[in-house]
Formats: sequence, structure tokens, C-alpha cells
Amino acid sequence: MTEIVPTRELENLIRNETRPVLIDVFAEWCPPCKALAPLIDKMSAELKDQVRIVKMDSDDSHAGDPAIPNPLANFMAATGTRTIPTLALFENGQFLDIYRGNNRTQAAITAWMEKTLGRKLNEPSVAPPLHDYAIIFNNVAGTPEEKMASISKFFNQEASPELARVFLAQRARIVGASEDADGSGDIGLIFRTTDDVAKQIAKIIPDKKIIGVSAPPQPLP
Repeated sequence: MTEIVPTRELENLIRNETRPVLIDVFAEWCPPCKALAPLIDKMSAELKDQVRIVKMDSDDSHAGDPAIPNPLANFMAATGTRTIPTLALFENGQFLDIYRGNNRTQAAITAWMEKTLGRKLNEPSVAPPLHDYAIIFNNVAGTPEEKMASISKFFNQEASPELARVFLAQRARIVGASEDADGSGDIGLIFRTTDDVAKQIAKIIPDKKIIGVSAPPQPLP
């Protein structure tokens, strides 16, 4: 049987898995999902050395507390998932694509994965390594919540559409925040991406400092 991953654990799985990750979004009440399940079980067993194949229950919203981000909603927004079953492919922490074909056979899905990855499944990854960077916001006053609100305002109202597209396309994933201990009011929004994309972001917002991050980021409040 294919492993079912709780939505709250999905981000860590995608981020830390060295193999490509194929996620089957399903629901117990969904007849097409049940029809696809035997094929997913077969592929997860046969391709386990090349691809991490897991299932995610679309009814496992992990919602209820408005202070806790809804990982299912984040996943749906990031991948553009609208229906189930949906197969979503990730590699090196980055969302690549969802399978849009009607031919749900192992050969067709494998061919799609190889085309999307740009290599055969038994070949080494060609994906560039990801690193943590911080966009530094200087002298931000207020409580931690007010500081995060200022950063949210920057992305929602002040940042260019070009910067928003970089993050919405999942070429950069916001993973946490850090605050200077010297009381300066500086705060860094931590994002994970490739070196090239970090350089692009630095050009898009030249008035903000982009630095590499060595310490683990703190979860967003």
C-alpha cells in the first residue's frame, strides 16, 4: 500500500526528500481515486528507488485554528489543484507540474515524469541545489505580528508584480523568518530557492538586502 502522508508533514517531506516526489491527492469517497489506487500502489513499489510516491487525503485539511497555516490550502494554491485525483510532481523541494493527461497508465505517467524532470528516472538529478536566503527589512517597528504585517503589505501592495510571480511560481518558497537580537528592528523573510533565482530577486528589489542564511529559519508566526 502507498504511504498516506498527513498534510502537516507534507512540506518537510517535499523539502527533505532527495528523490523526486509524486503526490497522489485523493479522497476516500472519490470513485476515480479508488480506480487509480491499484496503479499508484504498483508504481510506488516498483519505482521506490527512483521516485517517492505518496498519497495525500484531500479531506485532511489540518484546519480549525486560524493561527495555524492550512497546509492543504497552501498545497492546492501552489500546485493549482482543483480536482481529484491529482498527481503533483516535486523535485528538490520545488513544485514542477501536475499530470493533466487522461491516459492514466504507468507508461504514460512515467513518460510525463521523465519529460518534466528532463531526464530518465534512473539518471541522477539535474535540478540545481536549493539554499536559504533572507530579504532583510530594516528598522521595522512594532510587535512581531506588526512586523510581519509590514512585510505582508510589502508583498501585497508595494512589491512589483514581477516579484510576486517569482514566488507564486514556486521558484522561491518562503519558509520562515528571523529577527536580529540587537534590537535594531531588522527582520529577515527567509526563502528557499536557487542561487540564480536569488540573484534575480535581488535585482527586482534593489532597495532590500538579500543575504545567505546559515542558521535554521524560524517558522512563520
